[in-house]
Amino acid sequence: MDACISPREWPQKPSSIPLTFDKEGRPLRAAPARPRNAVVVVALSGATIPQDCRQRTLMKIFYALAFVLIATSARAQDSVCHNDGSGRDAAICTRQAADVADANLNAAYQNELNQLSGSDNMARARASLVDSERAWIKFRDTDCAVQDHIFEKGSMRGAMVEQCLKDLTERRTKELQSIWIP
Repeated sequence: MDACISPREWPQKPSSIPLTFDKEGRPLRAAPARPRNAVVVVALSGATIPQDCRQRTLMKIFYALAFVLIATSARAQDSVCHNDGSGRDAAICTRQAADVADANLNAAYQNELNQLSGSDNMARARASLVDSERAWIKFRDTDCAVQDHIFEKGSMRGAMVEQCLKDLTERRTKELQSIWIP
């Protein structure tokens, strides 16, 4: 029989082992000279745990934390495009392409903003460009929400939304690059 019992089986009240208390009345430690299988009082819950169970409990916590860390790192490494045809992979691949398109859009936008400086006309044109970009972002997000709703329960949902974002972003980049500034 296992000497360690589950927390549900622990006594709800502390045992009668004498304790040392600090000035505020919190227990500091169990009485000295306790045998190997003595009971240690848990100050937070008031429950008692057999001393030989502490090491097993700590090992269980260690293994649980190790599992979480390994699972998290595996999940982080899994965001690479493999072109395996799955819905999840298609979303990852399309997300990477959308990120490239977004970087290109930001470069084109900054280029246009930098060219629109100097006179009052250029300052007004710059303000209009900023306003139109903000309005375009709202349009893009609302327009791609249509895809999100259409494919809401499908495995290709993420890929379709990312494709929409990528396409509209590439189109906007071309629009910004075609602005003629004297």
